[in-house]
Amino acid sequence: MLAADPARRVRAVGDLYRLLLNQERVFPATAQAALVLARLLDDPRTLAEDRWERRAGRRPLRAELLNWMASFADIARLDVEDDLGTAQDLAAARAARLALFTSNAACCSRVWEAPRSTVG
Repeated sequence: MLAADPARRVRAVGDLYRLLLNQERVFPATAQAALVLARLLDDPRTLAEDRWERRAGRRPLRAELLNWMASFADIARLDVEDDLGTAQDLAAARAARLALFTSNAACCSRVWEAPRSTVG
Protein backbone atom coordinates (compact mmCIF):
# COMPACT_ATOMS: atom_id res chain seq x y z
CA MET A 1 0.00 0.00 0.00
CA LEU A 2 2.78 2.43 0.87
CA ALA A 3 5.21 1.27 -1.83
CA ALA A 4 7.37 3.86 -3.55
CA ASP A 5 6.26 2.50 -6.94
CA PRO A 6 3.01 4.22 -8.03
CA ALA A 7 1.86 1.16 -9.99
CA ARG A 8 2.05 -0.96 -6.84
CA ARG A 9 -0.01 1.59 -4.86
CA VAL A 10 -2.67 1.70 -7.57
CA ARG A 11 -2.77 -2.10 -7.74
CA ALA A 12 -3.04 -2.35 -3.93
CA VAL A 13 -6.05 -0.01 -3.84
CA GLY A 14 -7.65 -1.93 -6.69
CA ASP A 15 -7.09 -5.14 -4.76
CA LEU A 16 -8.88 -3.65 -1.75
CA TYR A 17 -11.99 -3.17 -3.86
CA ARG A 18 -11.73 -6.49 -5.71
CA LEU A 19 -10.86 -8.70 -2.75
CA LEU A 20 -12.54 -7.04 0.23
CA LEU A 21 -15.58 -5.22 -1.16
CA ASN A 22 -16.18 -7.32 -4.25
CA GLN A 23 -19.78 -7.03 -5.42
CA GLU A 24 -20.39 -4.83 -2.38
CA ARG A 25 -20.03 -7.71 0.08
CA VAL A 26 -18.31 -7.83 3.44
CA PHE A 27 -15.80 -10.66 3.85
CA PRO A 28 -14.06 -12.01 6.98
CA ALA A 29 -10.96 -9.83 6.46
CA THR A 30 -12.81 -6.65 5.44
CA ALA A 31 -13.25 -5.12 8.90
CA GLN A 32 -9.67 -5.85 9.93
CA ALA A 33 -8.35 -4.36 6.69
CA ALA A 34 -10.39 -1.21 7.32
CA LEU A 35 -8.85 -0.83 10.77
CA VAL A 36 -5.33 -1.26 9.39
CA LEU A 37 -6.00 1.32 6.66
CA ALA A 38 -7.26 3.79 9.24
CA ARG A 39 -3.88 3.59 10.98
CA LEU A 40 -2.14 4.46 7.70
CA LEU A 41 -3.94 7.78 7.21
CA ASP A 42 -1.38 9.77 9.20
CA ASP A 43 1.54 8.34 7.24
CA PRO A 44 3.01 11.08 5.01
CA ARG A 45 3.41 8.54 2.20
CA THR A 46 -0.38 8.60 1.80
CA LEU A 47 0.00 12.12 0.37
CA ALA A 48 1.57 10.67 -2.80
CA GLU A 49 -0.64 11.44 -5.78
CA ASP A 50 -1.47 8.91 -8.46
CA ARG A 51 -4.01 8.22 -11.20
CA TRP A 52 -6.57 5.75 -9.90
CA GLU A 53 -8.63 3.18 -11.77
CA ARG A 54 -11.96 4.57 -10.56
CA ARG A 55 -11.19 8.32 -10.72
CA ALA A 56 -10.28 10.96 -13.26
CA GLY A 57 -7.18 13.04 -12.63
CA ARG A 58 -4.64 12.69 -9.86
CA ARG A 59 -5.51 12.27 -6.19
CA PRO A 60 -3.55 11.42 -3.05
CA LEU A 61 -3.51 7.86 -1.78
CA ARG A 62 -5.08 9.19 1.43
CA ALA A 63 -8.17 10.30 -0.53
CA GLU A 64 -8.49 6.85 -2.10
CA LEU A 65 -8.18 5.15 1.29
CA LEU A 66 -10.86 7.44 2.72
CA ASN A 67 -13.09 6.66 -0.26
CA TRP A 68 -12.64 2.91 0.28
CA MET A 69 -13.44 3.31 3.98
CA ALA A 70 -16.58 5.28 3.10
CA SER A 71 -17.70 2.44 0.81
CA PHE A 72 -16.95 -0.05 3.58
CA ALA A 73 -18.91 1.95 6.16
CA ASP A 74 -21.87 2.26 3.80
CA ILE A 75 -22.00 -1.50 3.26
CA ALA A 76 -21.44 -2.24 6.96
CA ARG A 77 -24.70 -0.50 7.88
CA LEU A 78 -26.77 -3.08 6.00
CA ASP A 79 -28.34 -6.22 7.45
CA VAL A 80 -27.72 -9.92 6.90
CA GLU A 81 -31.04 -10.05 5.06
CA ASP A 82 -29.44 -7.88 2.36
CA ASP A 83 -27.18 -10.89 1.62
CA LEU A 84 -23.95 -8.87 1.80
CA GLY A 85 -22.07 -11.14 4.18
CA THR A 86 -22.45 -13.45 7.15
CA ALA A 87 -23.87 -12.19 10.42
CA GLN A 88 -20.43 -12.48 12.02
CA ASP A 89 -18.69 -10.53 9.24
CA LEU A 90 -21.31 -7.77 9.27
CA ALA A 91 -21.15 -7.53 13.07
CA ALA A 92 -17.37 -7.11 12.87
CA ALA A 93 -17.80 -4.48 10.17
CA ARG A 94 -20.31 -2.53 12.25
CA ALA A 95 -18.00 -2.68 15.27
CA ALA A 96 -15.15 -1.32 13.14
CA ARG A 97 -17.25 1.65 11.96
CA LEU A 98 -16.89 3.55 15.27
CA ALA A 99 -13.11 3.13 15.28
CA LEU A 100 -12.99 4.29 11.66
CA PHE A 101 -15.13 7.32 12.40
CA THR A 102 -12.89 8.30 15.30
CA SER A 103 -9.61 7.89 13.42
CA ASN A 104 -10.92 9.50 10.22
CA ALA A 105 -12.30 12.48 12.13
CA ALA A 106 -8.96 12.95 13.88
CA CYS A 107 -7.05 12.70 10.60
CA CYS A 108 -9.36 15.11 8.81
CA SER A 109 -9.27 17.66 11.62
CA ARG A 110 -5.45 17.70 11.48
CA VAL A 111 -5.50 18.09 7.71
CA TRP A 112 -7.93 21.03 7.83
CA GLU A 113 -6.36 22.90 10.74
CA ALA A 114 -5.23 26.38 9.76
CA PRO A 115 -1.52 27.05 10.18
CA ARG A 116 -0.91 29.09 13.34
CA SER A 117 0.81 31.85 11.36
CA THR A 118 -2.45 32.63 9.52
CA VAL A 119 -4.67 32.72 12.61
CA GLY A 120 -5.44 36.30 13.76
